Amino acid sequence: MSAVDASLRPERILQLSERLSAVAGARIGEISTVNRAAKMLAINALIVAARAGEAGRGFAIVAEEFKKISSQIDEITAGLESQVRGDLNELTAIGGAILGHLRGQRLADLALNAIEIIDRNLYERTCDVRWWATTAPWSTAWPSRRARPPASPASACG
Repeated sequence: MSAVDASLRPERILQLSERLSAVAGARIGEISTVNRAAKMLAINALIVAARAGEAGRGFAIVAEEFKKISSQIDEITAGLESQVRGDLNELTAIGGAILGHLRGQRLADLALNAIEIIDRNLYERTCDVRWWATTAPWSTAWPSRRARPPASPASACG
């Protein structure tokens, strides 16, 4: 099986879904970690601004805005994680259903093929039995050449 054929197997849907889930989860976790660090910096900046008094008032405004932006990033990250998880779960379910259907269809095709082979073999054995049944009485009962049984089992069934 070539590399292209291997990459087009239906099982790849589930593998890619699992890999995408892992990558998305890791990246969203990294965003959350960076955002927590940014929130801590904003809180520290607010504390420093409060200590500086009136001179740190402008710094406090910037720190407060930075804190608001971090909160928005948290909301966006939570929404992204929820949506990505939901979509990936659905993709995994659909991939599993498709894979199950394909396997079922393949097994059904194999079963039908086996039935056809068995049917053909039974027909051929029936022809053999007919030939044997007609050959033995003909050869012993009527030795004349005018009325002869079929020459082979295949000709016994037409």
